[in-house]
Amino acid sequence: QVWVYDANECTAPNGTATSQALTAPINLAPLSNMTGGGGTLREGLAAGTYTITLHCGSTLTATVHISTTRRAALTPAGAAATGDGSAEDHLGIGDAAVGSAFLLGGLAFGTASFIRRRRAGARG
Repeated sequence: QVWVYDANECTAPNGTATSQALTAPINLAPLSNMTGGGGTLREGLAAGTYTITLHCGSTLTATVHISTTRRAALTPAGAAATGDGSAEDHLGIGDAAVGSAFLLGGLAFGTASFIRRRRAGARG
């Protein structure tokens, strides 16, 4: 999952965010003090840099950097092999990857918004 916010730069309260990295466009809607929405990254997404474009009255862009890690196949042991219904209580590599993608996406979008705002201030 990935969440996109406009950092108060949209000129319309609604819109969409599009990217090759997304399974479908994200519908942007008014939030407490900004415009945003959530979407899903494509499964099997190759490592690389992807652009997310927000269409919300104004057109904003952000860059998201995706890194992937291959893991070896694991053979179940203990509870998983016995099928007793128990589960371990820790985050797996999938949870870490989603969290990392979310964090990197937020940092990239925040950086892009900050740079855009600085450039706009320098012109004015």
